[in-house]
Amino acid sequence: MENPTTGIDSINEMQPTERAAILINQATVLGKRGEYDAALPIIERALTFATIAQNTSQIAHSLNIHGIFFRNKGNYSKAIEYFNKSLYHYEQIGSNFGIATVYGNIGVTYRNISDYSKSLENFQRALSIVENLDKGEALCSLYGNIGNVYRNLEDYEQALEYYKRSLEIGEKIGDIENSERQLGNLGNVYSNLKQYDLALECQYKALQLSQELSSKSGVMTHLGNIGNTFVELGRYSEAMDLFNRAIAIAVEIDDKSSIAEWTELCGFIYSQQDYEGFNQIIAEECFLNALTFIQELGNKSKEFHLHKSLADLYKQQQRWQEFALHYERYHELERKVQGLEAQKAADRFTHEREIAITAREQAILTRKNAELQEANLFKTKLLGIAAHDLKNPLSNIIGAAKVVLSELPDDNEHREWIWIIEQSASRMSSLINELLESSAASLGAMEFIPDICNLGELLHHTCELNTGALQRKNQKFDLQIDGEIVISSDQPKLFQVFDNIISNAIKYSPKDGVITIRLSTDAGSALLSVQDDGQGLSAEDISKLFGQFQRLSSVPTDGESSTGLGLHITKHIVDLHNGKIWAESDGKGKGTTFYVELPGGILN
Repeated sequence: MENPTTGIDSINEMQPTERAAILINQATVLGKRGEYDAALPIIERALTFATIAQNTSQIAHSLNIHGIFFRNKGNYSKAIEYFNKSLYHYEQIGSNFGIATVYGNIGVTYRNISDYSKSLENFQRALSIVENLDKGEALCSLYGNIGNVYRNLEDYEQALEYYKRSLEIGEKIGDIENSERQLGNLGNVYSNLKQYDLALECQYKALQLSQELSSKSGVMTHLGNIGNTFVELGRYSEAMDLFNRAIAIAVEIDDKSSIAEWTELCGFIYSQQDYEGFNQIIAEECFLNALTFIQELGNKSKEFHLHKSLADLYKQQQRWQEFALHYERYHELERKVQGLEAQKAADRFTHEREIAITAREQAILTRKNAELQEANLFKTKLLGIAAHDLKNPLSNIIGAAKVVLSELPDDNEHREWIWIIEQSASRMSSLINELLESSAASLGAMEFIPDICNLGELLHHTCELNTGALQRKNQKFDLQIDGEIVISSDQPKLFQVFDNIISNAIKYSPKDGVITIRLSTDAGSALLSVQDDGQGLSAEDISKLFGQFQRLSSVPTDGESSTGLGLHITKHIVDLHNGKIWAESDGKGKGTTFYVELPGGILN
């Protein structure tokens, strides 16, 4: 294989960005081989050239690779330091995928040091970004890593859920390597749950995929995992054969950790009296060989278990001196390992407590929301009933007042009072009609009767009916209609929409103002805009514009009345037409423009 470090001097004539790219690639190749000591100086040079070129993307990428190398060397604090630097640079250029990648790497690092709360926190941050990107492989990886954390926490149900999600997406996008990995993970969890049939089914599928991929590491791992399941089932001879095959591959690829793991399990089988090849001498040899590898790797947790296995073996043989030596070492390491296990237990307790609190809070919130919705629905129904019951008496009052006014001479002293009664009752009747409309809208009971409607004619008619209010404030319409626009709609209700928006523009604009009205078509939809030069709206005003009984910071400029229901009703009517309504304003004192978009159905 070509040495990735060759040709470094030949790149000195290139631009810094090109140099950085080549060096990043060379460091990555070495990193995949596990040659981190050789890779670190190269990625350091890549970072230097990226910095000279002021290429923020390459700087972030180089820092991220630094973090991966330090993590794989076991220097976790240094890894976190570089990941945070990388995160800062990715945030500067707004690279969501880069940000998610670094969060994922931080999550793996915290899992490696058994800080599962922080691990999950960072994985969830990455997940919230990747779920909105078209990055199937990244999503597979994140789901798998989250599953690993839950497995470490012994939350096997959650682990299964995330492994299955990862497997499902991987199969859809044809990511065979991910499918192989997640099937192996699922097999291990099913084994933890003592669902051995499912465990073996997944593990054999994973083994087949790793063989198709020609992945020696994968084949070794799955052979060993199947062997573990056979040990649980007491099928020692089959397990022994699988462990020996796994060890042969581990030796070939120089994987000392796996050699130790499978050798220890061979020792366990040889120490079992119900195994047909029971042999304590070979068991001792296996344990001691495994111990040598484990001590070389510095894995205290596995060393702790091996000393216990050796102590038990020597006790059976009544070799008390060796027993005492390994038993003492076992207890010495037990205290250190228990400290790590205590941290894991604390993390597991924190995780379970957070789940319980979240579930309880969610239940309370759901119940309160249901109660509020029920109370609001009752209030709306009650309001509608009250308004309906008031409508007929008010109609009688208005009718009687008009009759009396028509019969009284102009100079009658009571005429003014009767006129006030008639005007007040009429205003109240208008309010009641709006209340009924609002209640119907909120209850989803507003009728929709479509018909052919010429929007230009409807808009002209609406403007004519508002001419009196316009002239009282010496205002003007600037009206422009782009051709004949005919749609299928509920014309009376659209009149309410047009009338409300235009009358509001008049109310909230100063005297001598201009109301600019445009009706046009855009991409198969009709678009109405009504712009005034009035008081404008704040961001807070716009956020509550279409609610019931809303009071905004703007007020009518000539003392006109407003119920706070008109725009609420208008919004529901536009929704019935599958349209959109919104308002835009540059702020207080800078006017407001309302837009109504009515999609489809244009007949001209």
